[in-house]
Amino acid sequence: MRPAMPNTEEKYLLQMYKKETGVTDIVMRDVAVWAEQRGWKMPKPVTAVELLARRLARAAREETRKDAKSGMTYHANHAYKAPRDGATTTYWVDIDENAPKPKMYRSAKNRGEQMKQIVSDAAVDPKTLYMEPRQTSRRTDSATVGFGPDVGGGLTIHRKKGKAR
Repeated sequence: MRPAMPNTEEKYLLQMYKKETGVTDIVMRDVAVWAEQRGWKMPKPVTAVELLARRLARAAREETRKDAKSGMTYHANHAYKAPRDGATTTYWVDIDENAPKPKMYRSAKNRGEQMKQIVSDAAVDPKTLYMEPRQTSRRTDSATVGFGPDVGGGLTIHRKKGKAR
C-alpha cells in the first residue's frame, strides 16, 4: 500500500491512468476507483461538520445585496485568511457590518490573486479586466475600503471610465 499522495504524486497518477487506459477525457471518479484498485491509500472522508462548513461558506459567498443609493448589486460577505492555532483559517465578514479596513484589504488582495490566476489561465490581457471598487452606502465610516490599483502581486485593476465613484 502506498502512502497518501502529495499533489505531485496525484499529477503523476493522472498521467499513469491516461497511459494505462488510453483515455484522454478523464472522469476523476474513474481515476480514483482505478487508483484504489491498485492499492493507493484513500483520503479520509469528509465529516458532516466539514460538509456543513463548506455549504455555509458557499452560502456566504453567494449572498448578494442591492445598494440603496447606486442600485448596484454587491457581495455581502467577504473572506480573508488569517492564522489560528498554527494553521491558516478562512474568516468571513459582512461588508455592511463595518468590516475593518485591514480585513477588507486582505479580502481584496486574495480576490486579486484569484483574478490574476484566472487571467493567467485564460491568457487574457490584464489591461482588459475591470474590477469596480465599491463602498456600500450602509457603512458608517466615510472613507472608502481602498486597496490600491495593485491588489494581487502584479495584476493592476483599472476603473471603468465614466463611472462615478
